Amino acid sequence: PAAGGWQLGEPDLIVDFPAYTVPPDGPDRYRNLVAAAPVTSPRWVRAVEIRPGSPRVVHHARLMVDTTASSRRAAASDGMALETGAINPPGFFVGWTPGKAAAPHPDGSAWPLAPGTDLVLQVHVRPHGSSEVIRPRVGLSFAGAPPVRRTALVILGTKTIDIAPGDSAHVVTDTFALPVPVLALGVYPHAHYLATRMDAWARLPDGRTRWLLRIARWDFNWQDEYRYAAPIELPAGSVVGMRYTYDNSTANPRNPSSPARRVTYGPQSTDEMAD
Repeated sequence: PAAGGWQLGEPDLIVDFPAYTVPPDGPDRYRNLVAAAPVTSPRWVRAVEIRPGSPRVVHHARLMVDTTASSRRAAASDGMALETGAINPPGFFVGWTPGKAAAPHPDGSAWPLAPGTDLVLQVHVRPHGSSEVIRPRVGLSFAGAPPVRRTALVILGTKTIDIAPGDSAHVVTDTFALPVPVLALGVYPHAHYLATRMDAWARLPDGRTRWLLRIARWDFNWQDEYRYAAPIELPAGSVVGMRYTYDNSTANPRNPSSPARRVTYGPQSTDEMAD
């Protein structure tokens, strides 16, 4: 780590978020922590480093932006609202998981940060037997000029997950046809305890297949974003697809329920997701 513990060196701007006390027990909790972006003129963010607090209690964190007052109002009430005006930074999903190494955005890309914007850090915490206070900080590094190319998120997945107890090979799929040619820069998979295998690919217009992701033994406790060593060229008309497999049987050692129970989509770790 660089001086001050920042992996990417001293940030141009450090944002301190409100502290949050994680209780000693109970269910998983999500909290939207809000801080005003202390900028007086438009800036372009080329790198983000999230330091959310103890990985013993913070399972993951996600940075969003909100140009409305909705996240601030939610934080002033109970902080639990997941549906506010907060959105991903344009063209980016900015997240943190234990073990994740901070990295700058790809060369020539950045996202805008305007005065009056709230930064929203959504933390997913899991009680660990004793009360613990987290004091999240986020470091931002700025580009000297606007980006030379546009980045975009292509999000695949479903919320219609319904896995019967004992189903050891439940499959979730989704596809998306690219309307324009793109350079694929990376992939960020997400699911919970029951997921076992992840596959993602692109079917090119000429019939060829380009693999984008293959994880044979998914582990909910070790997630990351995977950036390609070199961008993958995908022509217009390519169909990006995903296939996730879930094991909701007692033979799955990571199944959090014994006996196995019906599992549907939801934010709790004992629910499931497919993104």
